[in-house]
Amino acid sequence: MDNSLIKILVVDDDPDILDLITDRLSAKGFSVIKASNGADALNAIRREDPTIVFLDLQMPKVSGLDVLRTIKMEGLNATVVVISAFGTLENAVEAMKEGAYDFIVKPFDPAHIEVVINKVLEREGLKRDREYLSLELGERYRFVTGSDTKMTEIIEMAKRVADSKATVLLSGESGTGKEVIARAIHQWSSRANGPFIPINCVALSEGLLESELFGHEKGAFTGAIAQKKGKLELADGGTLFLDEIGDITPSLQAKLLRVLQDHEFERVGGTKFIRVDIRVIAATNRDLQKAISEGKFREDLFYRLNVVNLKMPPLRERIDDLPVLAEYFMNRFSKEMKKEVRKLSEEAMNILIRYH
Repeated sequence: MDNSLIKILVVDDDPDILDLITDRLSAKGFSVIKASNGADALNAIRREDPTIVFLDLQMPKVSGLDVLRTIKMEGLNATVVVISAFGTLENAVEAMKEGAYDFIVKPFDPAHIEVVINKVLEREGLKRDREYLSLELGERYRFVTGSDTKMTEIIEMAKRVADSKATVLLSGESGTGKEVIARAIHQWSSRANGPFIPINCVALSEGLLESELFGHEKGAFTGAIAQKKGKLELADGGTLFLDEIGDITPSLQAKLLRVLQDHEFERVGGTKFIRVDIRVIAATNRDLQKAISEGKFREDLFYRLNVVNLKMPPLRERIDDLPVLAEYFMNRFSKEMKKEVRKLSEEAMNILIRYH
Protein backbone atom coordinates (compact mmCIF):
# COMPACT_ATOMS: atom_id res chain seq x y z
CA MET A 1 0.00 0.00 0.00
CA ASP A 2 1.24 3.52 -0.84
CA ASN A 3 1.30 5.32 2.52
CA SER A 4 1.33 8.70 0.79
CA LEU A 5 -2.27 8.10 -0.24
CA ILE A 6 -3.33 7.82 3.40
CA LYS A 7 -4.13 11.15 5.07
CA ILE A 8 -3.71 11.27 8.84
CA LEU A 9 -4.77 14.26 10.93
CA VAL A 10 -2.99 14.74 14.27
CA VAL A 11 -4.71 17.04 16.76
CA ASP A 12 -3.03 18.07 20.01
CA ASP A 13 -2.45 21.37 21.80
CA ASP A 14 0.88 20.07 23.12
CA PRO A 15 3.46 20.95 20.42
CA ASP A 16 5.86 18.24 21.61
CA ILE A 17 3.24 15.48 21.22
CA LEU A 18 2.11 16.99 17.92
CA ASP A 19 5.64 16.99 16.50
CA LEU A 20 6.46 13.53 17.90
CA ILE A 21 3.53 11.85 16.13
CA THR A 22 3.78 13.97 12.98
CA ASP A 23 7.51 13.37 12.49
CA ARG A 24 7.20 9.62 13.01
CA LEU A 25 4.29 9.23 10.58
CA SER A 26 5.87 11.52 7.99
CA ALA A 27 9.02 9.38 8.13
CA LYS A 28 6.83 6.36 7.31
CA GLY A 29 5.55 8.14 4.21
CA PHE A 30 2.07 9.03 5.42
CA SER A 31 0.44 12.29 4.36
CA VAL A 32 0.17 14.08 7.72
CA ILE A 33 -1.90 17.15 8.61
CA LYS A 34 -1.49 18.98 11.93
CA ALA A 35 -3.99 20.90 14.04
CA SER A 36 -3.37 22.42 17.47
CA ASN A 37 -6.98 23.01 18.49
CA GLY A 38 -10.47 21.61 18.01
CA ALA A 39 -11.72 24.32 15.65
CA ASP A 40 -8.79 23.85 13.26
CA ALA A 41 -9.29 20.08 13.51
CA LEU A 42 -12.90 20.30 12.34
CA ASN A 43 -11.93 22.56 9.44
CA ALA A 44 -9.19 20.10 8.43
CA ILE A 45 -11.59 17.15 8.58
CA ARG A 46 -14.13 18.96 6.40
CA ARG A 47 -11.46 20.13 3.95
CA GLU A 48 -9.02 17.20 3.78
CA ASP A 49 -11.23 14.16 4.48
CA PRO A 50 -8.52 12.27 6.41
CA THR A 51 -8.62 8.49 6.78
CA ILE A 52 -7.55 8.58 10.44
CA VAL A 53 -7.67 11.30 13.10
CA PHE A 54 -5.52 11.13 16.24
CA LEU A 55 -7.41 13.44 18.58
CA ASP A 56 -6.34 14.77 21.98
CA LEU A 57 -9.30 14.96 24.35
CA GLN A 58 -8.06 17.68 26.69
CA MET A 59 -7.99 20.91 24.68
CA PRO A 60 -9.22 24.41 25.57
CA LYS A 61 -12.38 25.93 24.05
CA VAL A 62 -13.29 23.11 21.60
CA SER A 63 -12.45 19.83 23.34
CA GLY A 64 -11.84 16.47 21.74
CA LEU A 65 -15.31 15.35 22.80
CA ASP A 66 -16.78 18.45 21.13
CA VAL A 67 -14.94 17.53 17.93
CA LEU A 68 -16.24 13.95 18.10
CA ARG A 69 -19.83 15.08 18.62
CA THR A 70 -19.58 17.49 15.68
CA ILE A 71 -18.16 14.74 13.46
CA LYS A 72 -21.11 12.55 14.42
CA MET A 73 -23.68 15.34 14.01
CA GLU A 74 -22.38 16.41 10.59
CA GLY A 75 -21.88 12.83 9.39
CA LEU A 76 -18.21 13.42 8.59
CA ASN A 77 -16.29 10.37 7.45
CA ALA A 78 -13.29 9.91 9.75
CA THR A 79 -11.98 7.12 11.95
CA VAL A 80 -11.01 8.76 15.23
CA VAL A 81 -8.43 7.49 17.71
CA VAL A 82 -8.48 9.58 20.89
CA ILE A 83 -5.40 10.40 22.94
CA SER A 84 -6.07 10.59 26.66
CA ALA A 85 -3.98 11.25 29.76
CA PHE A 86 -4.13 8.52 32.40
CA GLY A 87 -6.29 10.64 34.68
CA THR A 88 -8.98 11.17 32.02
CA LEU A 89 -9.85 7.57 31.17
CA GLU A 90 -13.52 8.27 31.90
CA ASN A 91 -13.46 10.80 29.06
CA ALA A 92 -11.86 8.19 26.79
CA VAL A 93 -14.71 5.79 27.54
CA GLU A 94 -17.18 8.59 26.81
CA ALA A 95 -15.36 9.24 23.53
CA MET A 96 -15.79 5.59 22.53
CA LYS A 97 -19.53 5.98 23.13
CA GLU A 98 -19.48 9.03 20.87
CA GLY A 99 -17.97 7.01 18.03
CA ALA A 100 -14.20 6.91 18.58
CA TYR A 101 -12.60 3.74 17.22
CA ASP A 102 -9.88 3.38 19.86
CA PHE A 103 -7.91 5.33 22.45
CA ILE A 104 -4.26 5.72 23.41
CA VAL A 105 -3.18 6.66 26.92
CA LYS A 106 -0.37 9.15 27.53
CA PRO A 107 2.52 8.55 27.89
CA PHE A 108 2.67 6.10 25.00
CA ASP A 109 5.23 4.27 22.91
CA PRO A 110 5.31 6.00 19.48
CA ALA A 111 5.50 2.54 17.85
CA HIS A 112 2.00 1.86 19.20
CA ILE A 113 0.68 4.57 16.88
CA GLU A 114 1.63 2.42 13.88
CA VAL A 115 -0.03 -0.65 15.40
CA VAL A 116 -3.26 1.32 15.73
CA ILE A 117 -2.95 2.63 12.17
CA ASN A 118 -2.58 -0.91 10.82
CA LYS A 119 -5.69 -1.98 12.74
CA VAL A 120 -7.66 0.94 11.34
CA LEU A 121 -6.49 0.34 7.77
CA GLU A 122 -7.37 -3.35 8.00
CA ARG A 123 -10.80 -2.42 9.31
CA GLU A 124 -11.29 0.21 6.60
CA GLY A 125 -10.24 -2.28 3.92
CA LEU A 126 -12.83 -4.80 5.10
CA LYS A 127 -15.39 -2.02 5.38
CA ARG A 128 -14.74 -1.01 1.76
CA ASP A 129 -15.09 -4.64 0.69
CA ARG A 130 -18.46 -4.86 2.41
CA GLU A 131 -19.57 -1.55 0.91
CA TYR A 132 -18.51 -2.73 -2.56
CA LEU A 133 -20.35 -5.98 -2.06
CA SER A 134 -23.45 -4.09 -0.95
CA LEU A 135 -23.35 -1.80 -3.99
CA GLU A 136 -22.83 -4.69 -6.39
CA LEU A 137 -25.68 -6.75 -5.00
CA GLY A 138 -28.07 -3.93 -4.27
CA GLU A 139 -30.08 -2.82 -1.25
CA ARG A 140 -31.84 -6.16 -1.03
CA TYR A 141 -28.63 -7.89 0.07
CA ARG A 142 -26.95 -5.18 2.14
CA PHE A 143 -27.86 -6.78 5.45
CA VAL A 144 -25.82 -9.95 4.94
CA THR A 145 -22.31 -8.51 5.07
CA GLY A 146 -22.27 -7.48 8.73
CA SER A 147 -19.09 -7.36 10.79
CA ASP A 148 -18.94 -10.94 12.06
CA THR A 149 -15.46 -12.47 11.81
CA LYS A 150 -16.70 -15.65 10.12
CA MET A 151 -18.63 -13.66 7.51
CA THR A 152 -15.61 -11.46 6.92
CA GLU A 153 -13.47 -14.55 6.33
CA ILE A 154 -16.07 -15.95 3.92
CA ILE A 155 -16.13 -12.70 1.94
CA GLU A 156 -12.33 -12.66 1.79
CA MET A 157 -12.24 -16.27 0.57
CA ALA A 158 -14.99 -15.53 -1.96
CA LYS A 159 -12.87 -12.72 -3.39
CA ARG A 160 -9.80 -14.93 -3.58
CA VAL A 161 -11.53 -17.73 -5.49
CA ALA A 162 -13.71 -15.51 -7.68
CA ASP A 163 -11.40 -15.50 -10.69
CA SER A 164 -10.57 -19.19 -10.56
CA LYS A 165 -12.56 -21.80 -12.47
CA ALA A 166 -13.07 -23.89 -9.33
CA THR A 167 -16.57 -24.99 -8.43
CA VAL A 168 -17.78 -23.72 -5.08
CA LEU A 169 -20.04 -25.47 -2.59
CA LEU A 170 -21.85 -23.20 -0.14
CA SER A 171 -23.20 -25.06 2.85
CA GLY A 172 -25.37 -23.76 5.67
CA GLU A 173 -28.87 -23.47 7.00
CA SER A 174 -31.65 -21.82 5.01
CA GLY A 175 -31.55 -18.04 5.22
CA THR A 176 -27.81 -17.72 5.85
CA GLY A 177 -27.13 -15.83 2.61
CA LYS A 178 -25.77 -18.54 0.33
CA GLU A 179 -27.17 -16.99 -2.85
CA VAL A 180 -25.81 -13.60 -1.81
CA ILE A 181 -22.28 -14.97 -1.64
CA ALA A 182 -22.79 -16.84 -4.92
CA ARG A 183 -23.76 -13.56 -6.60
CA ALA A 184 -20.77 -11.84 -5.01
CA ILE A 185 -18.38 -14.46 -6.39
CA HIS A 186 -19.91 -13.95 -9.84
CA GLN A 187 -19.65 -10.15 -9.59
CA TRP A 188 -16.02 -10.30 -8.49
CA SER A 189 -15.04 -12.74 -11.25
CA SER A 190 -14.03 -12.22 -14.87
CA ARG A 191 -17.49 -13.59 -15.70
CA ALA A 192 -19.24 -10.57 -14.17
CA ASN A 193 -20.45 -9.37 -17.59
CA GLY A 194 -21.93 -12.80 -18.28
CA PRO A 195 -25.22 -14.15 -16.94
CA PHE A 196 -25.84 -15.32 -13.38
CA ILE A 197 -28.47 -18.07 -13.66
CA PRO A 198 -29.97 -19.45 -10.44
CA ILE A 199 -32.16 -22.54 -10.17
CA ASN A 200 -33.80 -24.00 -7.07
CA CYS A 201 -33.38 -27.76 -7.29
CA VAL A 202 -35.91 -28.53 -4.55
CA ALA A 203 -38.77 -26.49 -6.02
CA LEU A 204 -39.33 -28.67 -9.11
CA SER A 205 -40.15 -32.30 -9.80
CA GLU A 206 -37.45 -34.45 -11.41
CA GLY A 207 -38.91 -34.13 -14.91
CA LEU A 208 -39.39 -30.37 -14.70
CA LEU A 209 -35.95 -29.86 -13.16
CA GLU A 210 -34.31 -31.87 -15.94
CA SER A 211 -36.08 -29.79 -18.56
CA GLU A 212 -35.19 -26.55 -16.77
CA LEU A 213 -31.54 -27.52 -16.50
CA PHE A 214 -30.90 -29.14 -19.86
CA GLY A 215 -33.65 -27.65 -21.99
CA HIS A 216 -35.70 -29.74 -24.43
CA GLU A 217 -36.41 -30.24 -28.10
CA LYS A 218 -39.81 -29.76 -29.66
CA GLY A 219 -41.90 -32.91 -29.12
CA ALA A 220 -39.57 -34.32 -26.45
CA PHE A 221 -42.58 -34.92 -24.18
CA THR A 222 -46.25 -34.06 -23.96
CA GLY A 223 -46.56 -30.29 -23.93
CA ALA A 224 -43.13 -29.62 -25.45
CA ILE A 225 -44.54 -27.58 -28.31
CA ALA A 226 -41.29 -25.73 -29.01
CA GLN A 227 -37.57 -26.03 -28.46
CA LYS A 228 -36.41 -24.55 -25.15
CA LYS A 229 -32.95 -23.65 -23.92
CA GLY A 230 -32.13 -24.83 -20.41
CA LYS A 231 -30.35 -23.04 -17.58
CA LEU A 232 -27.04 -24.67 -18.55
CA GLU A 233 -27.22 -23.14 -22.00
CA LEU A 234 -28.44 -19.78 -20.70
CA ALA A 235 -25.51 -19.64 -18.25
CA ASP A 236 -22.90 -20.04 -21.02
CA GLY A 237 -20.11 -17.54 -20.37
CA GLY A 238 -21.36 -16.91 -16.85
CA THR A 239 -22.28 -18.65 -13.62
CA LEU A 240 -24.87 -21.34 -12.87
CA PHE A 241 -26.08 -21.36 -9.26
CA LEU A 242 -27.59 -24.69 -8.20
CA ASP A 243 -29.50 -24.04 -4.99
CA GLU A 244 -30.31 -27.02 -2.74
CA ILE A 245 -28.17 -29.39 -4.79
CA GLY A 246 -28.57 -32.07 -2.12
CA ASP A 247 -32.17 -32.65 -3.19
CA ILE A 248 -31.63 -33.77 -6.79
CA THR A 249 -32.30 -37.37 -7.76
CA PRO A 250 -29.56 -39.95 -8.51
CA SER A 251 -30.26 -39.89 -12.26
CA LEU A 252 -29.91 -36.11 -12.41
CA GLN A 253 -26.78 -36.33 -10.27
CA ALA A 254 -25.22 -38.58 -12.92
CA LYS A 255 -26.15 -36.20 -15.74
CA LEU A 256 -24.83 -33.19 -13.87
CA LEU A 257 -21.58 -35.02 -13.15
CA ARG A 258 -21.09 -35.57 -16.89
CA VAL A 259 -21.57 -31.85 -17.52
CA LEU A 260 -18.93 -31.00 -14.92
CA GLN A 261 -16.53 -33.54 -16.41
CA ASP A 262 -17.08 -32.98 -20.13
CA HIS A 263 -18.54 -29.43 -20.30
CA GLU A 264 -21.23 -30.61 -22.68
CA PHE A 265 -24.77 -32.00 -22.56
CA GLU A 266 -27.81 -32.90 -24.66
CA ARG A 267 -31.21 -31.28 -24.42
CA VAL A 268 -34.04 -33.59 -23.37
CA GLY A 269 -35.11 -35.37 -26.55
CA GLY A 270 -32.03 -34.14 -28.40
CA THR A 271 -29.14 -35.96 -30.07
CA LYS A 272 -26.71 -33.07 -30.45
CA PHE A 273 -24.09 -32.32 -27.80
CA ILE A 274 -23.93 -28.67 -26.75
CA ARG A 275 -20.68 -27.36 -25.26
CA VAL A 276 -20.85 -24.73 -22.55
CA ASP A 277 -18.38 -22.57 -20.65
CA ILE A 278 -19.90 -22.15 -17.19
CA ARG A 279 -18.78 -21.70 -13.62
CA VAL A 280 -20.89 -23.81 -11.24
CA ILE A 281 -21.66 -22.70 -7.70
CA ALA A 282 -23.85 -25.04 -5.66
CA ALA A 283 -25.53 -24.63 -2.29
CA THR A 284 -27.10 -26.98 0.21
CA ASN A 285 -28.60 -27.00 3.68
CA ARG A 286 -28.02 -30.76 3.94
CA ASP A 287 -25.08 -32.74 5.29
CA LEU A 288 -23.83 -34.15 1.99
CA GLN A 289 -21.22 -36.35 3.67
CA LYS A 290 -24.03 -38.05 5.57
CA ALA A 291 -26.08 -38.30 2.36
CA ILE A 292 -23.11 -40.03 0.70
CA SER A 293 -22.82 -42.57 3.52
CA GLU A 294 -26.56 -43.24 3.18
CA GLY A 295 -26.25 -43.74 -0.58
CA LYS A 296 -28.36 -40.67 -1.38
CA PHE A 297 -25.66 -38.53 -2.98
CA ARG A 298 -22.84 -39.45 -5.34
CA GLU A 299 -19.39 -39.16 -3.84
CA ASP A 300 -17.79 -38.34 -7.20
CA LEU A 301 -20.25 -35.50 -7.76
CA PHE A 302 -19.61 -34.21 -4.25
CA TYR A 303 -15.87 -33.96 -4.91
CA ARG A 304 -16.51 -32.24 -8.23
CA LEU A 305 -18.67 -29.64 -6.47
CA ASN A 306 -16.66 -29.32 -3.26
CA VAL A 307 -13.44 -27.91 -4.71
CA VAL A 308 -13.95 -24.80 -2.58
CA ASN A 309 -16.22 -25.11 0.43
CA LEU A 310 -17.67 -22.10 2.21
CA LYS A 311 -19.67 -22.79 5.36
CA MET A 312 -22.17 -20.05 6.12
CA PRO A 313 -22.68 -19.37 9.84
CA PRO A 314 -26.25 -19.29 11.19
CA LEU A 315 -27.55 -16.09 12.77
CA ARG A 316 -27.27 -17.51 16.27
CA GLU A 317 -23.49 -17.51 15.74
CA ARG A 318 -23.51 -13.90 14.53
CA ILE A 319 -24.76 -12.17 17.66
CA ASP A 320 -22.57 -9.10 17.03
CA ASP A 321 -24.41 -8.54 13.74
CA LEU A 322 -27.87 -8.57 15.33
CA PRO A 323 -28.11 -4.77 15.77
CA VAL A 324 -27.14 -4.22 12.10
CA LEU A 325 -29.55 -6.88 10.87
CA ALA A 326 -32.36 -5.65 13.10
CA GLU A 327 -31.89 -2.08 11.88
CA TYR A 328 -31.87 -3.24 8.25
CA PHE A 329 -35.13 -5.16 8.54
CA MET A 330 -36.74 -2.47 10.69
CA ASN A 331 -36.00 0.17 8.03
CA ARG A 332 -37.01 -2.13 5.19
CA PHE A 333 -40.38 -3.12 6.63
CA SER A 334 -41.18 0.32 8.03
CA LYS A 335 -40.84 1.62 4.45
CA GLU A 336 -42.88 -1.21 2.98
CA MET A 337 -45.64 -0.81 5.59
CA LYS A 338 -45.41 3.00 5.57
CA LYS A 339 -44.86 3.16 9.32
CA GLU A 340 -42.21 5.41 10.83
CA VAL A 341 -40.17 3.29 13.23
CA ARG A 342 -36.88 4.98 14.05
CA LYS A 343 -35.18 2.51 16.36
CA LEU A 344 -35.61 -0.66 18.36
CA SER A 345 -35.91 -0.29 22.10
CA GLU A 346 -33.16 -1.68 24.29
CA GLU A 347 -35.66 -4.21 25.65
CA ALA A 348 -36.55 -5.43 22.14
CA MET A 349 -32.87 -5.78 21.21
CA ASN A 350 -32.17 -7.76 24.37
CA ILE A 351 -35.03 -10.13 23.52
CA LEU A 352 -33.50 -10.72 20.08
CA ILE A 353 -30.05 -11.33 21.55
CA ARG A 354 -31.37 -13.81 24.11
CA TYR A 355 -33.46 -15.72 21.55
CA HIS A 356 -31.91 -18.86 20.03
